[in-house]
Order: sequence, then structure tokens, then C-alpha cells
Amino acid sequence: MARLPIPGSDSGSWGTILNDFLSVEHNSDGTLKASGSLEDKADNTAVVHNTGDESVGGIKTFTSSPIVPTPTSNTQTANKSYVDSVVGAGASDATTTSNGVVRLAGDLGGAGTTATAPVISSGAITDAKVSASANIAQSKVANLTSTLAGKAPTTRTITTGTGLSGGGDLSTDRTLTVTNDSTTQKVRVSKGGTLVGARQEVNFIEGNDVTITTADNAGSNRIDVTIAASSTTKTFRHSQTWTIGGFVNVAQGDIDYINPIFVSVTAGQAVKLVSVRHRINSGTSATVKLQNNGADITGFTGISVTTTATTTDPADATLADGDMLQLVVTATSGSPQNMSFSLFFETVV
Repeated sequence: MARLPIPGSDSGSWGTILNDFLSVEHNSDGTLKASGSLEDKADNTAVVHNTGDESVGGIKTFTSSPIVPTPTSNTQTANKSYVDSVVGAGASDATTTSNGVVRLAGDLGGAGTTATAPVISSGAITDAKVSASANIAQSKVANLTSTLAGKAPTTRTITTGTGLSGGGDLSTDRTLTVTNDSTTQKVRVSKGGTLVGARQEVNFIEGNDVTITTADNAGSNRIDVTIAASSTTKTFRHSQTWTIGGFVNVAQGDIDYINPIFVSVTAGQAVKLVSVRHRINSGTSATVKLQNNGADITGFTGISVTTTATTTDPADATLADGDMLQLVVTATSGSPQNMSFSLFFETVV
């Protein structure tokens, strides 16, 4: 039956050898001696084993590099060959969710992390990328200074004078309005489409047979002008004279024939023969008459012309346009010479 090895409990030659061996490390009751050769041996739980999962505490310094396999999880030690392969492959590109490599174009020869001449892609800077507080100098914008040279600042003001309203600075559109009845303006005056002049005042002058009436119409903000032409007719007197030089004789055919005169009357006019005045320079007398279109004119027959200037004024004879008036000598006495015979007409318009 199995038992603890107890020194002295075995017999025979083998027992003697065993007892001597056991007595080195065991007490007589079989327990281990406290001062035996196993006193400095480590407990099984206090040593690192070749297999199994174990936790090791404290700082461990290796005089030679340990050899470990290629790591397969995040917490495993990486060996040199694994590190060399990762470094040789390089880091992965950066994404929107993870860090990585970013390729920079341009001159990146500056020290540290600062590029000496960084390059920005054409069109990469948009309006949204420029800060409202950037305060970019005018000289940095092409042609801006020269373009703005002739422009007025928004602080420039438009000041309205008499008759205008709506001024202000140029920060917004301004509409200028003429203030009614605030100034005296010039008026263009034309006649038949032709400009006569431009003045501040128009003066109306009454002409013949024209009456002008003016009234200040405050309610309608105007001056009413009434021009009335008089309906009164006007009468003008004019004359026509026959002169016969030399002897005055009764006509015989074309001999001593006195050429007639013709009457012209326009529409709206009335022409009348009202009187005649006559005289001879020498001799006794000449008897004459007036004819209209070959017919004697009532009251103008049997007229005696002497050396005394005389007016014959019978009833008026109305004439028409185109009438032919003729002076006819019907008799003579005492060799009359150098006769003047004037007709007086009245024209009513």
C-alpha cells in the first residue's frame, strides 16, 4: 500500500540505500526537512511555464532579443520582420473617417511640417472659403484699384436744390422728383411749329378786333385765357385813276379808245363803286359815263368833266369778281385836254 517515504522503514540492501537517500531530505515521519536542498526551489505556481496562458508582472530585461511569431491580434508583440514589412508597404490613404497619408502637391521642401511654397489647385478657392473678415487689400485683386479710381463712394451725397426732392447718399438708388409750383421754369413758345423763344413768362397782347380775357383759376392750378375775335366788319376805301394826256375825244373805233379796268373780289369780301372825282386841265368840258361789262352803271352817266375838280357821288354800285369797268367819252366842248378821272371803291371784310 502506498505511503510517504519514511527513512528507516525499509529493509534489505535496497532499503538501506533508500533510507540513506530519504534521510537527506525527509524527517523520520516522512515530512520534508525545512533546511533541505529543496528549501530554495520555486513553487510551481510561481514560475513561468512553457505552455498555457500566464500573466507576468514587473520589469523584465532581456540580454538577447526574444524570438516571437508574426502577430495576429492587436495586443501581440510585433517581431522585426513584421515591422519591416509594414513600413515597406507604407501607410494607407486617409479617408473621411480615418487618419492616413495625404499627398501634397507643390514645393514641400520647408523644414519640419511647413511647406516653403504650398500650391493650391486652380479654382479651389471659392467665395465661401474667403472669410468676411479677411480684409483683402485692393492691390491683391487684379485691376480693382484702377477700376475703383473713377467710382464715387457710397458716402457721396446728392443734395437737391430748389424745386427738387429725393436726395441722399449713394448707398441706394435715388429718385429725384420735381417739386410742383416751387420754381419758375422757362416755357417754349412756338408758332406754326417753329420755336419763337423760351422764357419764364408769356405775355398776351390784344390786337385789332381781338379781346383777351384772363382769369386766375386757383382750383385747377392754371390761368384761363380767352381770346375773342370781334365780329364787326371793316371797310377799306381805295381808288383807281384814268389819265388821258392830250386832247379828249369821243372814241371812233380804236381811236381815242380808253382801256378798261377789272375788279377782283375774294370770298368773304364785298366791293362797291361809291363815287368818282374828275377834272380836265384845259378846254370847256367833256361828257363821260361808266359802264360795267358793257352796260351803263346807274347814276354814273352824263357826267360833265370841267376844269374844276368835282366829285360825283350817286348811289353805290355793287361789283362782282371779274367785272370790267370802262370810261366812255360821249361828247366834248371847247377842245378839252389832259383829263383825270378817279374811281373810289369800298371793300368790306
